[in-house]
Amino acid sequence: MPTPLTHFIAGAAVSQISPNTRGHYLRYALVFGVLAALPDLDFTAFFLDIPYGHPLGHRGFSHSPAFAAALGVTGALILRADRNGARSGRPARSSAWAS
Repeated sequence: MPTPLTHFIAGAAVSQISPNTRGHYLRYALVFGVLAALPDLDFTAFFLDIPYGHPLGHRGFSHSPAFAAALGVTGALILRADRNGARSGRPARSSAWAS
């Protein structure tokens, strides 16, 4: 049975085939892994007494195309900010979350 851990491993593995990692293999593996595992964290709905068929239940909204698109955009923005920070010589966090 797939688990968030196996989804994380699959996402991290897929990140390694990207030609744009440029030495940031661990960072990309973490981002891809977390994004791949997020939809399956909906199993926590069982502990919150949310029924299986509920839109927020297991295999509900977190497995929808809208959620997948939102995760994809989030991942792209995170990695774009990381790349922009690397180009400017600044740490990635300061370029992504500057005040």
